[in-house]
Amino acid sequence: MLRGANRMTGYRIRAVDGEIGKAADWLFDDRSWAVRYLVADTGYWLPGRLVLLAPAVVASAREDEKIIEVGLTMQQIEESPPVDAGRPVSRQHELALQRHYGWPAYWSAAGGLAGTGQIDALGPALVPGDLAPASSAAREPETAPDPGLRSAKDMAGYIVQAADGEAGRVRDLILDDAMAS
Repeated sequence: MLRGANRMTGYRIRAVDGEIGKAADWLFDDRSWAVRYLVADTGYWLPGRLVLLAPAVVASAREDEKIIEVGLTMQQIEESPPVDAGRPVSRQHELALQRHYGWPAYWSAAGGLAGTGQIDALGPALVPGDLAPASSAAREPETAPDPGLRSAKDMAGYIVQAADGEAGRVRDLILDDAMAS
């Protein structure tokens, strides 16, 4: 099913053992257009805290109830490295997430299908529809300071430039969760 990323902002996020907060944003790779993280605002549970969740841990997204279910426990999420909302996500932060959850690095050859957002060991991921993944040659070294992550929410309003002029403005990014079902 195709879903708007911004439309899913505000969906409640449920871990295997309880609700952890709401979807605040989606971060995507600006080279491959693959979704890399769901930004979770832990709200009342852990006030003022944002955490990043790999799309591969999304078990289901139920539009009727506006719930995203993730295959993690509340304790795993509570102990995860927090996100500084005022700063870009660094490769070092991604490495901390990788170590905490035991996720393979998506930017390395051993990290699943590099460039697609899919992490083999955890299952399928949500990726923007109809966009080709980056080639393996476009992978960044693990020490790269900026992994090129951009906010789906911030993309709204950007101008779409065609070869012959302006083609419109971005309203939303489309996520395809067909692989997750």
